[in-house]
Amino acid sequence: MASPHRAGGPHRPKDGFTPQKFRKELQTFITTEAGFSPQESKAFFPLFFEMKATLRNLHHKKIKALRVAASNAHLSEKDYNRILDQVASFEKQKEKVERDQLSRLRRLVGAKKLLKALDADERFGRRMFRSMTGDKASHSDHRAAQQKGRSSGNR
Repeated sequence: MASPHRAGGPHRPKDGFTPQKFRKELQTFITTEAGFSPQESKAFFPLFFEMKATLRNLHHKKIKALRVAASNAHLSEKDYNRILDQVASFEKQKEKVERDQLSRLRRLVGAKKLLKALDADERFGRRMFRSMTGDKASHSDHRAAQQKGRSSGNR
């Protein structure tokens, strides 16, 4: 069976998509949305992308551990407990990385700009996901809900 990550799968370069292009577009979007100066961008993004890579790596380790446990019916209860302990450890590591790195980023750009950057990162990710999956319905549904919330909140 072919891997979905091979040619023809969902992760093939499409419409000129590359991880480098994604990263550059993300950086531009966050810089604009957060209002970073060139100096702030230069200091912020190496730490930001380092944090994202570390968190992604820990997430992959967690998923791998869960898949090993789920696909192996011959493990002992002790083995399953060891895997659960690993999963908990990965989660604790992720929390520590986020706490430490967000503290460093806050010192670089301030709390307001950091929050704007984190929000922009989330919005960019959702926007890219929708564009890659062709999911226009959820976007319009979300926009309609936002409009409804605004109109009811202005009474």
